[in-house]
Amino acid sequence: MNIRPARPEDAPAIAHIHVASWRSTYSGIVDAETLANLSVESRLAQWQRALSLPPSARQCLLLGENASGEPAGFASGGPQRDPELPFDGELYAIYLLQNAQGQGMGRGLFLAVAGFLQQNNFANMLVWVLKDNPARGFYRSMGGQFVTEKVIDINGQNLMEEAYGWPRLPDLLSAAE
Repeated sequence: MNIRPARPEDAPAIAHIHVASWRSTYSGIVDAETLANLSVESRLAQWQRALSLPPSARQCLLLGENASGEPAGFASGGPQRDPELPFDGELYAIYLLQNAQGQGMGRGLFLAVAGFLQQNNFANMLVWVLKDNPARGFYRSMGGQFVTEKVIDINGQNLMEEAYGWPRLPDLLSAAE
């Protein structure tokens, strides 16, 4: 497994992972029509825009490659987006192809984002996750503490989302060693 900063030429792979992961992870959670209407093409435009921006010391987008060197996951993070919460860093997204789950890539991507945030003077981190997403267990296993919850709208469907936080990045990273 290899984790590295994403490059502009990685946009097609990231778009594919994004759509495939949503379809496998959110099946039975997000309505079937929304999942069926996801397109790699629309996600490709999103990731091409993101990867065309100059690198930032405040945000990261990382690509995970499997043992064969093929892209199988990605994660992104940066400044926390909800000013009401007492966290300064946020894991924005972490998505893996289904066949890459349970092999350590998610943990590697998670810790790489946390390390990036710490290196860039963030003190702590949180992540938002759908309440019915089985990945909640992963975040709890990584020491995440429940912070709050809110209702979000995904294509007209109201879903509960929970935030998990790590109050001190140095503690998170030293516990993971």
